[in-house]
Amino acid sequence: MTVATLVFVQVALAMLVTSTGCSPSSPPPPGKPMETLVPAVEKNGDSTTQYPTQWLGGQTLTVAPGVHVLGEISPSAVHAIETDDGIILIDSGGDEQARGVRESLLSVGLRLDDVRYILITHAHYDHVFGVNKIREMSGATVAAGKDDCEILRTADLPALYSVFPKIPYSGDPIAVDVELQDGDTIEWGGVTIEALATPGHTPGSTCYLLNKDDQQILFCGDVISSIDFGPATYAAKLSPKYRGDAEAFVATVDRLLHRPPPDLLLTGHPRQQKRLQSIRLDQTTWKGLLEPARAELQAIADRHQRDGADFLDGSPKQIEPGLYYLGDLEGTAVYALLREEQLFVVNAPGGEGLVKFLMTRLASLGVPQTTPAAILLTSDLPEPHSGLTSVAKSTVVFAPRSVADSLRADGHVVNTPTETDAAISLPVEVTELPIGLCYSYSTGGKTVLLTPAAPRNVSLVWKNRLNGHKTMGDLQPQMSDLITELNAAADRVVNYRKTLETLSRFEPDVWLPSLPLTDQNANLYDDDWQDTLENNLRPVETLERRY
Repeated sequence: MTVATLVFVQVALAMLVTSTGCSPSSPPPPGKPMETLVPAVEKNGDSTTQYPTQWLGGQTLTVAPGVHVLGEISPSAVHAIETDDGIILIDSGGDEQARGVRESLLSVGLRLDDVRYILITHAHYDHVFGVNKIREMSGATVAAGKDDCEILRTADLPALYSVFPKIPYSGDPIAVDVELQDGDTIEWGGVTIEALATPGHTPGSTCYLLNKDDQQILFCGDVISSIDFGPATYAAKLSPKYRGDAEAFVATVDRLLHRPPPDLLLTGHPRQQKRLQSIRLDQTTWKGLLEPARAELQAIADRHQRDGADFLDGSPKQIEPGLYYLGDLEGTAVYALLREEQLFVVNAPGGEGLVKFLMTRLASLGVPQTTPAAILLTSDLPEPHSGLTSVAKSTVVFAPRSVADSLRADGHVVNTPTETDAAISLPVEVTELPIGLCYSYSTGGKTVLLTPAAPRNVSLVWKNRLNGHKTMGDLQPQMSDLITELNAAADRVVNYRKTLETLSRFEPDVWLPSLPLTDQNANLYDDDWQDTLENNLRPVETLERRY
């Protein structure tokens, strides 16, 4: 792509401002000595100024002349670059009022109203929600990767939040003045920064390369979220609605691997670093950070290609031959099994709307219209079987024993795991659980498991690229919703634990829950199932200690 140089005229942008007095070598403010954990004398050798090459991430400090990491901001850092005509910020933080940015700038002797540019690494809330306030106070120009600009301008909140907690935000659109493409340069106040298109985490993810004082400094956002965790590959595992792309991310990592490591690597989430880390990477460390992520991303892309990207996102789809996800109805997923021209429907929510829902969704998949041979319930709660009012009373219902008598009293033909009509041959094995039923069967060498609302997809698993250790990050409000439900009654905690223990005997390749969360993928790999069970056990153990 042809390199475009973006040299902006102050008058055209209504930015007739006086110099901030900032210079590339501005010292820290009086009374706040520069923090140096591992001294590194400047390259020319004739200066006594020292800058850190290593630190724990949650700190604000100066790492090079006129380059500051505002690392106390949570969860993602903001970076500040001094120029002869004001400050360039990399990202803006997640606080809509930009309070942390203001305070951190003051701690290194800078002012928020002297910001002239905000360069956005990608369109996620924790990197962009402070943009509007900073622009309001400073008149700064905002630039972002071209393929993230529409999300910002429309304030597409599901895309901006991704799967993370919904922190307060007004919902105001985030205006972008400059759409950046690969190779574009920003020249301002004697500083030149090159935009590197690095899609994958989001389509418009952009790294920024600063050449300054004979050093290359790379600001990489979540393309490399921290030196501990490396590239934030989780986005490639999520539903397309969250905009991650495994194949694009592989190409991005390949591009970075073909480059020499920068002199300084400044990541998007240095607070993730739990031990002293160097921001000066040699070739071996650079490859060690990127190559495991590349292998993971390639595996994700290959699995999507081989197995299909079977996200339970509300859109009807075939999961396996004869197995269909029909979507969600009143918060409960509905599935269908077609075996020898017999239709078995799993879950029956929706009251009088169930039959119409089944007809519409099956027709969209080209599945022949037929009366269900049986309805298979997974839950002992009322909502997942409210749709039984709309089906013929002669339709056989498989139900947990705890609700069988009440359904029979309503006139339904009910089977349980211990009371089965020999006239009905189920294509699945039924296992009784303390909170419902699960159904399992094998197809094409895979084990399929259909479950009630346990376990749940309530956490992300982060893997340290340097030591392989896992960290569990709770999804909210999914985890808090589970805790609230379990906390309602002590017997629910006991039954939930027993349910998890029973389900731990299975090793599913395809998991179809009655309560899919965050549009999760039906396909499981590696330690996915074990991680899910462990993440569900954590709140159980917490509540058990209370009781």
